[in-house]
Amino acid sequence: MSEEKLEVAAKHNIVVQKDSLKLLLNLEKTVLNKPMPSAPELEEVVLGAILIDSKAMIVMRPILEPKHFYAEKHQIIYKAMVGLYDNKVPTDLVLVAEALKQQNKLDKVEGAFYLAGLANRVASAANIEHHARIIVQMWLYRDGLEQCLQYAKKLVGREGDVFDLRNQLADNIRTRPPHSFFKFDDFDNALERGDEAPELKKMCGTLWNRTEVCFFFGPPGTGKSIFCIQIANALSKGLDVIPDILVNECEPQKVLYIDFELTDRNLKNRYSNSETNVNYKFDSDYLKRASINPDFLDYDDRLDKIAQQQIENLILTFKPSVMIVDNITFLTSESNHDTDIAKKLMKKLVYYKRQYDLSLLVVAHTTKGASKFMPLMEKDMAGSAQLQNFADSIFGIKTSAQDENMKYLKQFKDRNEPKVLTDENVMAVEPKKGGAERNFLQFELLQFSRERDHLAMPDDDSSAELLVMEACKLKAEKGQGFGYRKVAKELGWARSVQNLIDKMKAYAQASDEYSVTDRGHITFVKPF
Repeated sequence: MSEEKLEVAAKHNIVVQKDSLKLLLNLEKTVLNKPMPSAPELEEVVLGAILIDSKAMIVMRPILEPKHFYAEKHQIIYKAMVGLYDNKVPTDLVLVAEALKQQNKLDKVEGAFYLAGLANRVASAANIEHHARIIVQMWLYRDGLEQCLQYAKKLVGREGDVFDLRNQLADNIRTRPPHSFFKFDDFDNALERGDEAPELKKMCGTLWNRTEVCFFFGPPGTGKSIFCIQIANALSKGLDVIPDILVNECEPQKVLYIDFELTDRNLKNRYSNSETNVNYKFDSDYLKRASINPDFLDYDDRLDKIAQQQIENLILTFKPSVMIVDNITFLTSESNHDTDIAKKLMKKLVYYKRQYDLSLLVVAHTTKGASKFMPLMEKDMAGSAQLQNFADSIFGIKTSAQDENMKYLKQFKDRNEPKVLTDENVMAVEPKKGGAERNFLQFELLQFSRERDHLAMPDDDSSAELLVMEACKLKAEKGQGFGYRKVAKELGWARSVQNLIDKMKAYAQASDEYSVTDRGHITFVKPF
């Protein structure tokens, strides 16, 4: 580069640096010329309340940290209180003063006289939690200003990649309101709050209500994604999922659909008319789809952890009322080195549900290929032992033995209402292209019937033997509290119960894995 060009470049850099410095000085002047957000009077009240009532620390410890106090002497006092509390020592005036004296910090807080003044300022610990949250709020303002100013300096000085800097700033200033682990209250107040709580409105008939955590599972190829998109589309438009059957009592809601299943080509095939090439019109304002970005290559971290972080970003950006995750099995199978991954992931999703007031539907596969001879059971859901306790409701889907195109829906759990779609009353449905343009793939109602009508019965010895093996396992697992009739019902056995008992006993006696007791119970000889 010529000397002339070097000189021009140098002058340009000086101009840029001067402009940047001017901008930064203006920012600092704007901030520093105003008093920092703080609530010194409330800090005194909170500390005084703790001094007169040590039990107040039970409420304060999960909410307040020493750094939240604006006055340095208050930080020192509260830190001493935390040390006493964590060591199960009361936080009264004498013991706090003694702790500060041993740390050579009593003079820094203006002595025992100042502590006594704090204790005399309050008569009780009433409203202390409310005051503490205001103190935290003031600290959040101060910390936010400090973080923004720090990154303003980095951005002005171009200290690093601009995307990294902005993302770091977003991560650093993102926070949540402090909460105690327990809410300490009496039952009467809980009942009163229950009267004021929003009514549980139906979103998908008896299957899923507003604000609930719901699981939907079934074997591969049964149309879980078809039904989930049908639900998502209906909720985004305020429509029934299946008119007059799976009713939706809510107004149109913003729905976030996390899609780990379908490609763009799959969607095109399902939601357009192949003859006219007219696409179905989704509501782009109320329904958003998040799928895996093929250009994303940063897999240094665990896939489920990456998904957790980015799901929260999507929630904060789109602000949905409903979230559907299709399906959780994808994330858990990709992280199979951790046997509790499904439980950890669901804890995070439920946290998001509560934090952001969402209704949550989570899709899962079955643990193994479902037999056409066996009814669909709750234990068939992949990770069921880890996941069931999170659910307010659970329902599943299975292919009918009557017709490969026919499916049926069955309920397994509903905390808030009686189950309707039981094994004696499953809902048989069939996927069809509907809508005015015949371009929306959806399930349409066929009939209500017994589940056993959709199960195949063995027509040869080998198939019958499979059912008998399952029956033996059920009986042996449940022990004496699980009768033969219940075994037959769970299997969907349509022949006489005595016929099944005879076959089970004969099989158990000839098997190395089972034995029959004198009282006719089947037990394990060796574990599976």
